[in-house]
Amino acid sequence: MHKKRLAIVIFLIVALLGCSAGKTDLRTGSYKALAAGAAIYESGYPAFLELHQKGLVSDAQKTAGRELAVKYWAAYHAASEALVALDTVQSAESKDRVTATMAAMSRALAALTQYIQPFIEKR
Repeated sequence: MHKKRLAIVIFLIVALLGCSAGKTDLRTGSYKALAAGAAIYESGYPAFLELHQKGLVSDAQKTAGRELAVKYWAAYHAASEALVALDTVQSAESKDRVTATMAAMSRALAALTQYIQPFIEKR
């Protein structure tokens, strides 16, 4: 599971670098952060659900994990939409929206990962 933690750290660094750079770098860094975040989500959350199917995660724990996953997925889509808007309207407001939504996505992914990580490590 150390690889997953490393991936999260790399994701957060890429997101922060992308959000602090110029418009082109912001776009590139943000797209990379979206891809990294999706990869982390798509590997971690299904593993968590599999543990529920095996009876190693309670229904209440699954519900809590699902709430965090929904928040992440909503933040992911908000960040994606902000990037599309940046491509359409290249303004300071669009850049600020990308920065804010990428930060929200990073926080949501970190919360989800912190919640499901202990379950996955025990299996």
